[in-house]
Amino acid sequence: MSTHLAIGAVAALAGLAAASSRGARNYRWAGPPRPEVFRVWHQTTPEAEAAIRVQGFRIDLPLARRSDHEMPDGVFLKFHDRPIGVVRGVVMAPSQMLVEVRVSGVLRVADRAHLSGLLRRDDAYQALLYDREQLDRDYTRTVDDLEAKTDEIYRRVWERAQAARQDSRRVRVMYQDDPELHAADQQAKAAIEEWGRLSHEKSTLVRERGTDLLRELGYDSVLMERDEGSGGRTVRTLVVLDPENVTPLDRP
Repeated sequence: MSTHLAIGAVAALAGLAAASSRGARNYRWAGPPRPEVFRVWHQTTPEAEAAIRVQGFRIDLPLARRSDHEMPDGVFLKFHDRPIGVVRGVVMAPSQMLVEVRVSGVLRVADRAHLSGLLRRDDAYQALLYDREQLDRDYTRTVDDLEAKTDEIYRRVWERAQAARQDSRRVRVMYQDDPELHAADQQAKAAIEEWGRLSHEKSTLVRERGTDLLRELGYDSVLMERDEGSGGRTVRTLVVLDPENVTPLDRP
């Protein structure tokens, strides 16, 4: 354990409060563990629900949250049975599974910024997070440059094709019609694919370090009051780090 982390662990075990940078009251980065039981919902597909009821919850699936680095690994649960837009694919009526959770160390935070501010106190986490953010900065510039290059080539190719026509109708240029244009397009696509792959890898490292840090400090779950996701959704979220602490209940 690093000196930085050891100091944080001692503070946590001593029950010292750690106020967030946003000044949220009633949230602690510390405190003695106490058993708690929740009845909450897990949204998934009907097919996944059937599998969960046979084999239990799993958090090791290859496509699970590959680019989400802000939250720890675990089972994501909510405090209502209304649909939220997080299920992969097109699902007209996602399943809402009622489950029972038994945990003993709940870290209560206001939102993702609050959680990130606490985790950033760890040097290893901060270094991994900086590395991921630098990746995004670098590839944003690279992809912007490649797309600008492709646009310029497309303009030249289109102008040549338009000038070669005998009438005034506008031409349509396909990327594969010109070798230079096709090569530039493929180069941009390759950079985007590489960016996605590296982002998944670095997001996993950040997420794993955050999860390990929570465990080292005695937490087995995170209760987030306002988890803001894609599409403007906001939901009260409970993340349980150990799937064995989540038990599906029979449908009412």
